[in-house]
Amino acid sequence: MGRITSGVLRICVALGSCRSFWREHCSHVITPEHLEIDTPSLECLYLSLRGGDYKQILVCDYPNMKKARLDISPKPSHVAWVPKLFLALCKTEFLALDRTTIQCLLRAPVLELPNFCNLIQLQVFFQGFESRLLIDLLHNCPKLQALLVGVYPTIDDYFNRSYQENGWTQPNSIPNCVISHLNHFEYWGCYNTAEENDFITYILQKGLVLKTMRIALYEPVKPELYEALSNIPRGSSMCRLEVV
Repeated sequence: MGRITSGVLRICVALGSCRSFWREHCSHVITPEHLEIDTPSLECLYLSLRGGDYKQILVCDYPNMKKARLDISPKPSHVAWVPKLFLALCKTEFLALDRTTIQCLLRAPVLELPNFCNLIQLQVFFQGFESRLLIDLLHNCPKLQALLVGVYPTIDDYFNRSYQENGWTQPNSIPNCVISHLNHFEYWGCYNTAEENDFITYILQKGLVLKTMRIALYEPVKPELYEALSNIPRGSSMCRLEVV
């Protein structure tokens, strides 16, 4: 339900029996301010907010959440409430985070990652790879079985052919999902940086139940890269490696 008050659009969803909610806003004609999703029975959420400027969001617990996809522009007002929404989605089984949403999380003054106790599939898209955030997420996804990572180039990356790296830090402990549940890993848009190679090596070596790893390179495949990855000792004897 939506209502306009003093020229400001306020959207309220409060349907006790609603199972799915889709909201996409790209218009700059009306500036929305308030979004309330008070729907405990919600099972599927797709929230795409690339236009407008939501000042506040009110959420509840979603114990039945199955699938959530977030594409939220990293505006200062959004950065303030995206972590709150993140916490509310902790029961979901599937989670997709677009690069804009990742920017919101990275810019949050304080980020408390929830324990995604039911999460089986995770899709994360970066504007420049962030291995530290990804490792932190994996630590909080104990049952994760499938991980998809996508990396988009910045404008400077695209034209200068140089890619910013954040550096790889060896985790103090291995995420539980990596050694006990993760069986499928895909990486799209790999630039073959040291940070990316260290992360891929880590998953190959620590993934004890990994069945498939698929690496899609940003540039054409070089035989020496495939050979280097093929020679990495694998934690799982049944892991099949594909580099395209």
